Amino acid sequence: MKYFGGLVIGVRGDADLTGPAVSPGIWAELSSRWLGVAVTLIPKITFGARVEGRFYPVIVGRIRPFLGVGATVFTTGAGFRAGAGAAARIGPLQLGLDAAFEYFASFGQKSYAPIAVVLGLGLGFQL
Repeated sequence: MKYFGGLVIGVRGDADLTGPAVSPGIWAELSSRWLGVAVTLIPKITFGARVEGRFYPVIVGRIRPFLGVGATVFTTGAGFRAGAGAAARIGPLQLGLDAAFEYFASFGQKSYAPIAVVLGLGLGFQL
């Protein structure tokens, strides 16, 4: 049975703890044993997308922690992201939990705080 790696597609929710704001996401992750990339589409009024490179230092049973860096872009601005999280395998399903710090610069009139602390929870299916 394959535990991690390959392609995972799913849904997730993110909560900005400094907001408060909650947003849904459509998520895909492609990974090998050590490295991966995750892409999230954030379908809301200020549409956004996130790309994150991930490093997986260890696998502990059915848990795989990761460190990630990337960028989040909305129609109103773009930001740098650094975070950490873990994924748990339950059969073909992958449950993920992560936390990240994001720093944003606006494209025009500033209508939001430049700093976000984001807690995310996702559920995906490994193909």
